[in-house]
Amino acid sequence: MNKGPDLRRLRYFVAVAEAGGFRLAAQRIGIAQPPLSQQIMALEKELGHPLFVRHARSIELTDAGRTLLTEAVPLLERADAIPLRVRRAAEGAQGMLCIGFTAATSLHPFLPRLLRAYRRSAPGVALSFVEDETVSLCDRVAEGRVAAAIIRPPSPMRERLVVKPLLDEPVRAAVPRDHPLATRAAIALEELASEDLVLFERGLAPGLYDAILAACVAAGFSPQIVHHAPQKASALMLAAGGAGIALVPASLGGIHADDLVMLPLTGAPPLAPMAIAMREREPSIRVQRFVQLACSEAIGWNIPAED
Repeated sequence: MNKGPDLRRLRYFVAVAEAGGFRLAAQRIGIAQPPLSQQIMALEKELGHPLFVRHARSIELTDAGRTLLTEAVPLLERADAIPLRVRRAAEGAQGMLCIGFTAATSLHPFLPRLLRAYRRSAPGVALSFVEDETVSLCDRVAEGRVAAAIIRPPSPMRERLVVKPLLDEPVRAAVPRDHPLATRAAIALEELASEDLVLFERGLAPGLYDAILAACVAAGFSPQIVHHAPQKASALMLAAGGAGIALVPASLGGIHADDLVMLPLTGAPPLAPMAIAMREREPSIRVQRFVQLACSEAIGWNIPAED
């Protein structure tokens, strides 16, 4: 297999071409003129073509020499940049990062804050995104197709997968504005015992769904669920349409805000956790630093329950 010309000889060639002669190039490089001439002749022999026409007091590039100069200058610039690029990659400041998130986590203000903070800390990293359900995202992370994913636990058990908790947010009651409870600042969960409730499908977030039902039972009643919505956002739509009171994570409060009042639940409301999934023994410093930043940014983000 043929290999390209030696980079050192290419540097000598560019120096001679730019200086317009061997004597001035030798002075700029800091070597004697005879060794420089020998290196250029070796390069010409290696390429099989003369690169210069040598006159008594000057030199002139041949067609081959002009072509080589055009190719060599950007090649040497890229070669000179290799140490910096390698160092930046080793520091996690360069490359690409694919981040996953669920539809529910995308509505929480934590996620855009995290992305802004990461862009500030690593502007040289190009981000791409995948939106999917928790199980699918965890599969992608474990297989190395997604670097890290913001999910709603519980997560499936997978080899080579680590899930780190980020924050908890309380469930709140989305009450239609024309409902008698809408004038309240907060309500107790047991006050919903006789109300029609709208929940999301259990398959969307089985852990949160079960926590809501368990909290209702602990409050002394079995919930009257009149609708199971296909998404948490559509549960709010049904509540806004008068179907009942929806129980959803607090971060969804901006949806149908004109028609709904998000009431905190007093005491210990059900919690909707968020977490970040990554590969165990992740080799990429880039991914490690993103996860570290996510854990750091999550501090102080828990939405307090109303007492």
